[in-house]
This record gives sequence, C-alpha cells and structure tokens, in this order.
Amino acid sequence: MPLVLEHGGYGAIATETKAQGRVDPPVNSFIELLRGYDANCPLGALGATRMKLNFALIARPGVQISEITKIVAHPKALGACRGRIKALGVEVTEAQSNGKAAEDIAREQELIGAAAIASRIAAEKYGLTILSEAFEDEEAITTFFLLGPTPKHSPLVLGERNRGLFVFRTKHVAGALVKVLTPFSEEGINLFHIHSLYVGDGEYDFAIETECSERETEMHSRAVTKAREFVIRSILFGPFPVLGV
Repeated sequence: MPLVLEHGGYGAIATETKAQGRVDPPVNSFIELLRGYDANCPLGALGATRMKLNFALIARPGVQISEITKIVAHPKALGACRGRIKALGVEVTEAQSNGKAAEDIAREQELIGAAAIASRIAAEKYGLTILSEAFEDEEAITTFFLLGPTPKHSPLVLGERNRGLFVFRTKHVAGALVKVLTPFSEEGINLFHIHSLYVGDGEYDFAIETECSERETEMHSRAVTKAREFVIRSILFGPFPVLGV
C-alpha cells in the first residue's frame, strides 16, 4: 500500500484466506492511513476478487520429500498446508513472505535440506524443484482488494455482492464503538468483520468490513453518515464489487 501511495498506479493486497481467515497486516495498513488522511484519502478500493491459489512445495534440486528436515513459509501458507506438514512430521519456520522463504531455501546453507511453500514462479526464479504443485489441505481461496486512485467522477459499477471497508477513530467516550456500529444494524447492513489496532495510550483505531447488495447501497450510505457523528477521523473504502469464486 505505501508503494501505491508513493508512486501512484494500481495494486492488490491480500486481505483474507479461506483456510486462515483475516490477514491482519493488510487490514492494519488501511487503519494506519488514519495517521495522515481523513475523508480526503487519495487511495481507493476499486474492487475485490476471490482467487483459487495453489501452494507448491519446493526445494533445492535433488532433495526428495522424504529427506526434508524443515518447511519454511508465511504463517497463512503454513496454516493452509497444516495437515500435509503434520503428516511429514517436520519442523516449521515462519517467513515474512512465501517469496522470501523460497529465496532463503535457495541461498542459505543451513536450509539446504529444507523446503518452502511458495508459488511455481518462485521456484522458477530461484532454480528450485517443485515437489508438489498443490500442497494445500483444501481449496486455498484468497481475497484480494484492488487498490487505485479514489474514483472521482465515475462511480464503481456494483454487483449483487459488494463489500465496504470503514476505518475510523472513535471519540474517547463510553460506548463510542457501540454508537458507531448501531447505525449499520438499524439499516440492516451486515458486518462481515470487525478489526482493531492498538495506537497507544489505551486507545484503538478500528476497521469494519461490511456486505451489501446493490439494492442496499443507499442504506449503507445512511449508516456511514450516522456512524461518522461518533468518530474523530474516518475513511470509507467502497462499497466495491466482489468478483471471482
């Protein structure tokens, strides 16, 4: 997200996996925009897509599955492959990303007998062998938010499935969060997810992800307008369409 803000253009960020649920760091990055922006945020969410991914098990050439001593991957990938990893009975190490895991497997001498969970592209990039093209235990469906400049003149074309993301800082008074959430209930808007981020001094910033159909967009707008009466700062992303599986 910082790269899109700095250089412009478009980007995508994974926010949720079927196997492991919410991916916290990307959601936190939306909330952290409150430090520098309010309703004038130049970054918008243009849509979301749900994609079926495969997690490949990759290792150095010559290493067989029976010889693997350790598996390295991002925590979400490890979770998606938990059953297969347990069956192998090997140690696991968390990595910052699956790409970094593949790079470390290829370059670090102490990982010569280890494997990474990553993409086929990572295997090709680092000269690794694919031991299993689909190492996940079940369908690995990941939701990506598509980022770009906030639409100014052409509203998004919504569909039957739409999401909204409302990030905000509440007033420091009793019941403030309840007061922000209540308008969504009153308007019949489903809250898909609620997320908080500690910002210091005993205070939190929040993100709520909502669901609405095209017929419910006016109710969604009214709920946000009412909720903003109880916040100090806020940024609304969407509603935007959800595509894919």
